[in-house]
Amino acid sequence: KVEKHLQYVDQKKGTIRSGPLTVFMKKKTDIATLTLSYSHSWGSLSISSSVNVSPTMAGQTAPLTFVVETGSLPTGLSLNASTGVISGTPTQGGTNGSFSIKLTDSTTATVTSVVYNWNVGL
Repeated sequence: KVEKHLQYVDQKKGTIRSGPLTVFMKKKTDIATLTLSYSHSWGSLSISSSVNVSPTMAGQTAPLTFVVETGSLPTGLSLNASTGVISGTPTQGGTNGSFSIKLTDSTTATVTSVVYNWNVGL
């Protein structure tokens, strides 16, 4: 709150007035952009080879919740709902599919990863 004694235009009356003028200023709040990605060679998974992939993210406020939003992970892999880590060992070779992961943070901001196409070789 800033208070000054100035001349100003009363816009309702169209006149110049003088006296105390109070100005309220709002603090600009930066809103973080929530981002989420997984760097892995999803198109070249192999049966019996373990996977442990942590997400790359920014702008989040803990606690976090991760869910598979579209598609499914390869059989044998799972998503940790609080850390976003995808881990496990593919158990079915010769399969393919796709998935995307949705992240929700404590401010209820959400972001969904791109769709990742996966393939598990024999």
